[in-house]
Amino acid sequence: MVASFIDADPNAALGDFTASIDWGDGSAIVAGAISANQSGGFNVRGTHTYSANGAHTATIMIHDVGGSNAVATSQVADDLPLVLTARRLHFRPGQQFILMLGTVTDTDPNAPADGSNLSVSVDWGDGTSSSGIKVTQTPGFAIMGMHMYTRVRAFTVTITVTDSDGGAKAVVSTPATMWPLPRSF
Repeated sequence: MVASFIDADPNAALGDFTASIDWGDGSAIVAGAISANQSGGFNVRGTHTYSANGAHTATIMIHDVGGSNAVATSQVADDLPLVLTARRLHFRPGQQFILMLGTVTDTDPNAPADGSNLSVSVDWGDGTSSSGIKVTQTPGFAIMGMHMYTRVRAFTVTITVTDSDGGAKAVVSTPATMWPLPRSF
């Protein structure tokens, strides 16, 4: 969603409006898709791929069939992607472990070398979560986590890395299974 609005006319219909979006990068102005929202107003949606990163201001123009117009602007947070991989995890129930969960690389060449722009959270799949620890490696960072499972079953661990500088976010899930595997006789 790039904008939302409410019309003063309580009987306004979806077909009463059109929207156009100027993405602020010199590309052609395009039509926005308008839909009703749950608060009695309307949302404007649009998608765009920027050819270069940097600061952009999108301008959304909303036109009413009665001749009224409204303009909204929005700062666009764009960032180069994060590359996040996860490892398959094995654990022993009732024993605390520290494991390398995966790796993350910020593809932005201007990203801080110490990774201070990246935050890591780990959902352990058993109703608990914690912060992950970044350890510098080349390239990027190893993601370490400490946890203890108290039940014997397979869990799905979800790792989320967020870049506070540009807004990029990466999410990956991996299984965590008991080790050694039980034998069947």
